[in-house]
Amino acid sequence: MLDLAPLPPATGEVSVRQAAALSVLLVCVLASEATAQPYAWVTSHGHWSSGFTATIAVVNLATGGNVAAFRVPPGINIGGGALTPDGRYYLVATSIGIARFTTNPPALDRMLAPGVAVTALAIAPTGRRLYATGHFGRAVLDWETGVPERVECCAQPRISFTPNGTVRIEITGGTPTTTPVTVTALDEATGARRWEWTGPTGTGAGLVAVSDSQLAVALGSTIRVLDVNTGAESGSAQLTETVGGIVWRGESLLVSRNAQVAAFFKRPRLSAFTLPAMTESVIAEEISAASADTALGVTLSPDGRYAYWQLFVYLQGPLAWTQYRVVDLDALAVVSQGILSNQSSNVAIEAVPHCLFSGPTTVVAPATGGVVGVAVQPGPGCRPWSVADSSVLNPGPHDGPATILVNTWPHGSGQPYQRALSIGGRSVTITQPASAPASPVLDAAVEGDRVRLTWTPGFGSGILSFAIRGAALGGPTTHVASVSASLRTWTSPPLGAGSYAVELVAVNGSGVSAPSNLVTFSLGVHASAEAPTGLAATVVDNRVALAWQPAATGPAPSGYIVEAAAEGVSAFSEVARTTGPALVISQAPIGSWQVRVRAATAGGAGPASALVSFATSACTLPPASPQQPWSLWTPPAFTVQWAAPLTGSADEYILEVGSASGISDLGRIVVPGDRLSITEAVESIRAFVRIRARNACGESAPSAEVVVRTQ
Repeated sequence: MLDLAPLPPATGEVSVRQAAALSVLLVCVLASEATAQPYAWVTSHGHWSSGFTATIAVVNLATGGNVAAFRVPPGINIGGGALTPDGRYYLVATSIGIARFTTNPPALDRMLAPGVAVTALAIAPTGRRLYATGHFGRAVLDWETGVPERVECCAQPRISFTPNGTVRIEITGGTPTTTPVTVTALDEATGARRWEWTGPTGTGAGLVAVSDSQLAVALGSTIRVLDVNTGAESGSAQLTETVGGIVWRGESLLVSRNAQVAAFFKRPRLSAFTLPAMTESVIAEEISAASADTALGVTLSPDGRYAYWQLFVYLQGPLAWTQYRVVDLDALAVVSQGILSNQSSNVAIEAVPHCLFSGPTTVVAPATGGVVGVAVQPGPGCRPWSVADSSVLNPGPHDGPATILVNTWPHGSGQPYQRALSIGGRSVTITQPASAPASPVLDAAVEGDRVRLTWTPGFGSGILSFAIRGAALGGPTTHVASVSASLRTWTSPPLGAGSYAVELVAVNGSGVSAPSNLVTFSLGVHASAEAPTGLAATVVDNRVALAWQPAATGPAPSGYIVEAAAEGVSAFSEVARTTGPALVISQAPIGSWQVRVRAATAGGAGPASALVSFATSACTLPPASPQQPWSLWTPPAFTVQWAAPLTGSADEYILEVGSASGISDLGRIVVPGDRLSITEAVESIRAFVRIRARNACGESAPSAEVVVRTQ
């Protein structure tokens, strides 16, 4: 059983859940497509400089860009790979069995038997027969079902087939070099041996290219051409350097090799040898100052037009790379090129070109983040398609046109932000402008000789820190402290008796926000505060929001006392105490009411404000959906906040949290109706969040969805 564990794309760190499981990272890389081209699956062995990690990349041959890349963590070894004849799957030999990937979309599908280390595999061009070899010997199984046909001990031949699938070629020997290479041709249907050919010793393992009529064997720097049906030699060529790869194109043999031009310098060359005289013509060559440039294999596209040519390069000491060139053999021109960070060992090119996609090349997202839509129109005859990107809410597969929903995060840098999203091999650039943060909302509570500040970030761009400003009441505020963007509260050091004013600003790479609301308070002041002014009530059903202002003169309040009475009754009772000039009551009693507010200091409560009267009633409908859901990641905490429904009262809010879009398998979090945000500290999370409002009449539909993700 394969256990997929997502790995962080930014740092390249590896996480393995089980030693016996293959963990794979899927990373989308830039690509854009001008004409329909097949994709190449490239298996690269790890190099010690990269921790022996290995990769399986899906390359767009038109651009040289990766469509997807699967990175295998250390401890899992991989061998060769091959595409199934119908093009639906790419199979890879691994140290825990055979991994099967779907080609559209590129994704890990399942593991096939045998569940032991497999070092190489080959797939018959017709039928469903798969040959897998390893230290156990050789196994033959059905690549569709995984059911073994037979297991044989202990030979491990290297296997190739004629394109028509009638002849199987098995190569043994050559390793160690004292053992000669033996080539055996067998009837694939019956297993009967047709012929056997033995080469000289001291040549290494040998490379083979097979057409329906001819077989080429490269032994070191010598190429021998044999008749597939009889094994008789029909041509040969003696080169001055070792062959890196060979493949047939019609009657021509493409050869990747190194032409030595001087001591320590080589000229990687791609040549074509034409039978019967084995006449050479140079297709492409590259002069490099790197002393270790080596021509590796060459792979032909199924239509014979494109050659995928590989060069192995050491750069800066131990760092190893595979450069590749995609050569148009009709035009004799390089159409694309790229680099892989390991040594490429196996290439398979899909026969079916991937269809063209049309849509915007640039989409602008707000600095506040949020979901943006990318309208995608696949061309005629496209197979179901998906988008492999963790920020996409609806990755697919899609059967036709679709608007891809991309979640973006609040942007806090001083420069505009751009990221690329690959859709069908086409690059879409998501851009976000740079802007200063929005003003936070501040509250203060007196606690003895200290004040505790709490705040909520403003709906806006990303935040890097907060700055607290304060002063004695009536004076200009100055900087007091800077705090982390992850904090939502701060407690002052001991303060002397007096009245104070405090405000807060948010800071990011683009600048400083406008100040928050100015909060005033007193500590150790015994003079009475004057009556608050501007008392107002906003009523929706039985939800009441009260707001007022402190008096412009006199000492600042250290808190407020809210008093209420039924309409027409003169006796008031205290119903609440607040630290700031606002109060929300989500389930007030039904009836007609009058309310007043007193400001308090250490000397007690001051005079009452003017009255405000209102009437509450029971709800008749559930509330509408909450508005403007927004998530902000300020390590190590994230904040989710929202705006109240446009209609209906909200007694409480429910946050539905899911591991995927549209579900709530991670839980439902209930938040009181007087709150419009929640902040939690987490080490790592990727979740989809929707908010519902609820009252006595029912629950609203969900809000728009936001993604909460540590980055």
